[in-house]
Amino acid sequence: MRADRNVIAWLGGHDPGFRALRRAGRAAVVMPAMFGLGDVVIGNPTVATFAAFGSFAMVLLADFAGPARQRVQAQVALAAAASALIALGTIASNHAAVAVVGMGVVGFVVLFSGVVSSVIAAAATPLLLS
Repeated sequence: MRADRNVIAWLGGHDPGFRALRRAGRAAVVMPAMFGLGDVVIGNPTVATFAAFGSFAMVLLADFAGPARQRVQAQVALAAAASALIALGTIASNHAAVAVVGMGVVGFVVLFSGVVSSVIAAAATPLLLS
């Protein structure tokens, strides 16, 4: 019992509010669940791999601030924007020149949009990965 308190005290000293522990816990639950959904339910290993990496990007690389409601709204908006970018990338992937120019434009717009809002700036890396 005493060892448990020492571990919690040590962790609380290194991770105030257990913020990193919560994020790691979410990733430990969401990533395998998304991989399982893609592999077992959908039955497509490619979808499973993309789902696992996409959930990694959304859960660990995007760090939104504020109350829980605002963070959830930001995550939903990130999921919608990432889905739109994935669809756009799929369409552009038929022609290499279109894909290159499109990625340049999308990359510029995503990074420049971070100036407008801190929420968009926090979502820039996951958006670029999508």
